[in-house]
Amino acid sequence: MKVILSSFGSYGDISPFLWLAKILRDEGHTILFICNPFFEEAVRKEGFNFKPAGTLEDYKSATIPATITGNPFKDQQEQILASRRLFTHMFLNPVEDTFRAIESEKNDHPLVISHFFGYGAKLAAEKYKLPWFNVCLAPYWLRPFKKIKAFRDRLEKMRTQGTNRFIDNQLFTKPFNALREKYGLDSLNRLSNEWMFDSDTLCLFPEWMMDYELEEGIKAAYIGFSAPDPQGIGLSAEVSSFLLKYGKPIVFTPGSAVTHIDRFFREALITLKKMNKAGIFLTRFAHKLPDDLPDNILVQDFVPLDLLLDKCSALVHHGGIGTGAQALRAGIPQVVCPRLAEQAENARIWHNAGVCETIPFNKITGDNLAGVLKTMISTPGSIEKCNSLKNQVLPQNSKENLLKYLGHRIQNTQGYAEES
Repeated sequence: MKVILSSFGSYGDISPFLWLAKILRDEGHTILFICNPFFEEAVRKEGFNFKPAGTLEDYKSATIPATITGNPFKDQQEQILASRRLFTHMFLNPVEDTFRAIESEKNDHPLVISHFFGYGAKLAAEKYKLPWFNVCLAPYWLRPFKKIKAFRDRLEKMRTQGTNRFIDNQLFTKPFNALREKYGLDSLNRLSNEWMFDSDTLCLFPEWMMDYELEEGIKAAYIGFSAPDPQGIGLSAEVSSFLLKYGKPIVFTPGSAVTHIDRFFREALITLKKMNKAGIFLTRFAHKLPDDLPDNILVQDFVPLDLLLDKCSALVHHGGIGTGAQALRAGIPQVVCPRLAEQAENARIWHNAGVCETIPFNKITGDNLAGVLKTMISTPGSIEKCNSLKNQVLPQNSKENLLKYLGHRIQNTQGYAEES
C-alpha cells in the first residue's frame, strides 16, 4: 500500500516522521515523503521517494529569529513578526504544493499521515476522501481539548480559544478558505486546530505525559516516543577521548535552530566552573562562542544523543520533546530552559515526574543553574526516578504500539481501495 507522510517544521518535526516511514516500509508499504526541500537530502538518504512543498527560501524566512534590541516593546513587536514569518512560510505557503502532490497520487488510494500543521495533507484527504491520520508530537497541542471539570478549566479553554481564534483570523482563515473555494470545498467555519484534531491522532509520546482527560470526540492513541535517527555514525574519536579523560560531563544545548546562544553558554561556562565539572556544548553556531574555552569543555555541532547521554551526568536543554526523550531513555536528570509554551509544558510534566527542573531561558544564571544541577545529580531520589522511567520509554515499545494501532486500520483502508 502507498503511504504518504507529510511534515513541516524543524528537524525535530521531520525526524519522527522518518521513524514512522521506516517502520511502515519494513512492513511492506511504499512511502512518499512530502516536506520542505531543506530536508530533501535527509529523506532521500533513507531511500524514500520525495516531493517538495514550499521552497528553500520559505524555510530560510521562517527560521529568521526575532531581533533582540533590549527594548521590551520593540522586542515584543519583533517576536510577533517572527511568529508571522514562521507560520506563513513554514506552514501556510506549502499547502498548495502538498495538496497537488497528494492529488497526483490519489488514484493509488494512499493512506495519508501528516503533521498537526499539515493543512495541505488534510485538505487533500478531505477533497478526495482519503484515509488520514493526524500526528501530535507533544502534549501541549492537546491542551485546547482538555475536558472541563472545574471553573478554571473553563477559563483556560476560553482563553485558549480566544487566542487561537485571533491567530486564525490574522493569518489563516481568509487565505485557507480561498483555497477551499478553489478546490470546491465549503468554507471552514471552525478553528483550524479543531479541524486538524477531528480524526484519529497518533500521539508520539507516552500516555503518562497526559495528566488530564480529553473531551469527548478526541481520538488520541498514545504510541510513545519515536526512536532516534541512528545517523549511521558512532561517537567520534574526539568525543570518545574527551569522555575517557573527563568522566561524566554535563551536556548543554539550547536547540539546533536557536541562534541567540551567547548568554546561554556564558552562564553554562560559569556553572561548570562553580561545579568543577566538564561540559559538552552542542550548537551549530560555535563561531559565536569564546575562543579561549577551557580544555574541559568540548564544542560540537552534532553528537548522537542516544549514544552520548548515558555517559553523562545531566542534560541542560530547551525542552524539545525529542531531546527530553533522549534524557529519559538515558536515565539522567535534565534541566529545561524553555523559550516556547510547548517546551514549558514538557518541562512541567517532566518536573511532576521528578526527573526535571525548570529555569526560563531568559532567567538562566550560573548560580541558579549550578544550584539546581548539584541537587539533582547528588540526590538519590532524583536518580531513582530517572531510572524508573527509563524502561517505560524504550523504542521497541513505541514500534509495537504503532503497529498494533495501525494494523487493522491499514487493512480496512486496503479493503476500501480494492473495492474502489
